[in-house]
Amino acid sequence: TPLLIVLLNNGNDYKIAGKSSEVLMCKGCGGVFGDPWEGIWIEKGILLIHHYGGSAWRWSDTKKYRYQDNGMYLIGSTSDYFRVNSDCNGEGVGDAGREYRDTNWVTGDEEYIKRDEDCKLITHTKKKIKKQPLQRLEQFKS
Repeated sequence: TPLLIVLLNNGNDYKIAGKSSEVLMCKGCGGVFGDPWEGIWIEKGILLIHHYGGSAWRWSDTKKYRYQDNGMYLIGSTSDYFRVNSDCNGEGVGDAGREYRDTNWVTGDEEYIKRDEDCKLITHTKKKIKKQPLQRLEQFKS
């Protein structure tokens, strides 16, 4: 099981900001693509962990963590599931059968899009979900 350790540099030394052996998917978890790990990077102080996999049906998963209150907390997540080589709007983006969810755990804003395999839009909602206490990186369960 891969282990992620997040270190913070507070001047002269480093301290552990968070760690998890659950947040990184296994090497065989990506389907025919094998290792689903796409990368880890920091944008505007937010740690992003991105996975991608599948076959004819693809999926992606991104978790967004921010350091606050002496820990790394999940503040956002985005998941996308779609059929590859399907094109509903002429842009080649694989919209047929798409199921997309983007959640901001801080504000409670959530967007959800679902299309059937014939490109018909089933639902596209933007709503507020009930806010819960933010989850620490160490609490993540796959």
